Amino acid sequence: MTLHVSSEADIDYVETVLFYMTEESAALAERFTTELEKAYASILEAPHRNRMTEFGLREKRIKGFPFSVLYSVEDEELYVHAVYHDDRKRSKLRNRL
Repeated sequence: MTLHVSSEADIDYVETVLFYMTEESAALAERFTTELEKAYASILEAPHRNRMTEFGLREKRIKGFPFSVLYSVEDEELYVHAVYHDDRKRSKLRNRL
């Protein structure tokens, strides 16, 4: 399987890390990065394990943070569409698909 991360998901990640670094701590930003990498590894290991959500996307929660990785599976390809805060309206994801 190959994991593809969209530019929008990359922006989500960068904005989150910048927030944690400026509003919280560098250590928390680093922990977020580590947990996101673990989430990606888990998705690659078993992409169909996570529940299906809106718009046909699957959701993998990021441990210890109020964020989820929203992705789709197409044959042997995984597409990450968002690293999304759990309180944000999911309807805005429609524009990314």
